[in-house]
Amino acid sequence: MSKQASFTRRARNAYYLAWLPMAALLAVVLNLRGSPWIEALALGLGLCLPYALVCGSSYYMARAMPLKSVRLLQVLTSLVGASALAGALWIFAAYSLSLLLPVATGGRLIAQLWLLYGLGVAYFVLSLVYHYLILAMEETRRVEVREQEARVLTREAELRALKFQVNPHFLFNSLNAIAALTMAEPEQARRMCQLLSSFLRTSLRLGDQDAVTLKEELGLVRSYLDIELVRFSDRLTVEQTLAENCLDLKVPPLLLQPLIENAVKHGIGTLPDGGTITLAVARESDRLRLSVENPLDPDEPARPGSGRGLQIVEERLGAFYGQEARMVIDKNQQRFRVELIIPI
Repeated sequence: MSKQASFTRRARNAYYLAWLPMAALLAVVLNLRGSPWIEALALGLGLCLPYALVCGSSYYMARAMPLKSVRLLQVLTSLVGASALAGALWIFAAYSLSLLLPVATGGRLIAQLWLLYGLGVAYFVLSLVYHYLILAMEETRRVEVREQEARVLTREAELRALKFQVNPHFLFNSLNAIAALTMAEPEQARRMCQLLSSFLRTSLRLGDQDAVTLKEELGLVRSYLDIELVRFSDRLTVEQTLAENCLDLKVPPLLLQPLIENAVKHGIGTLPDGGTITLAVARESDRLRLSVENPLDPDEPARPGSGRGLQIVEERLGAFYGQEARMVIDKNQQRFRVELIIPI
């Protein structure tokens, strides 16, 4: 059952339950007017419960005349006519019932017809107010649902747009590397093209998914590093510290690869002797911590386009987790470290 249907059902049940105290109030009034308690309670229930169905028609009146689009005078005029008619129907029912009761009981009921008319009008007005409130709450809930759906659609659109940014960003850097190898080491360039083709097939497959396991994401990182090892050979080493209880956790696809690429391009690639990239994955309570660390050349000037990979990752975190995730950057003259802290 949908939330909207569940709310409507609860509102309908609350409406009919509200008639029990209204029947009790009528019973008190009849008792004060001379009817014995048992008789007053029986008349209160016998008259109010059928009248609840009559007053239930005020729901359709409220729907037909929404307050935000109908003049108040028109609503008041219709309310006066409808409540007067409902009150008249109620005393007609009470009079018909009095004819079936013992003479004393029927006489006491007939004596209260004008009182019943006044209560009937008041009960109808209360029913209309209740249904206006319910319709207002339903409209509020519908607006909230539409806003939530719009937020979800916006988030999905952002994720799709950011997915399309990852591969072109990586592909641009890889093609530059292949171009550099073509003349000096054509065999290595050919091997790099084959690895790049395999990597792109995998990244496209994973990129079509809303989320992937961390194990799949790390496999994609390994494929990327295989490409870079063609270029750097023994200048590039990787140290990994992976918590086994994290590998089946879900993360956004193509999350780590831009960080590793950033570490290679702006870290290892600037050092004549290369260096070691450290990748660590740990779980702390309800948080997953992913960190990538690489050495830096303190004398290396900033390159054009530096930081675009980090920006893509930060935008993906925001689109996927909102304010629940964050990226922490720690940089000094020798080391550059990025840590992602995301909810599980």
